[in-house]
Amino acid sequence: MLGWLLDPIPTWALVVAGIVILLAAWRLLGLRGLLAALGALVTLGAYRAGRTAGAGDALAKQQKANEKAVKDYERIDAETDRMSDDDLDASNAPWVRKPRR
Repeated sequence: MLGWLLDPIPTWALVVAGIVILLAAWRLLGLRGLLAALGALVTLGAYRAGRTAGAGDALAKQQKANEKAVKDYERIDAETDRMSDDDLDASNAPWVRKPRR
């Protein structure tokens, strides 16, 4: 939802902007404005923290999937290297297109 807006902004810039917003809300709206702005900033901070944690989890999951794919490829490659050409053709026959006559 707000990822396109918040993701490219560095964390330090968000903290500085938050402090400026809190001070402006306090000066212009008083204590209630300060509390409302604080609540909004805490909500946005939690949203950003959740997105960051989710992105890290997704990267870790993708890395595990990549490692598994490489291991599977190496296993299948070693398996097919050990097979004779006739055995390899027979095992691949279900997935090979039949020539038209």
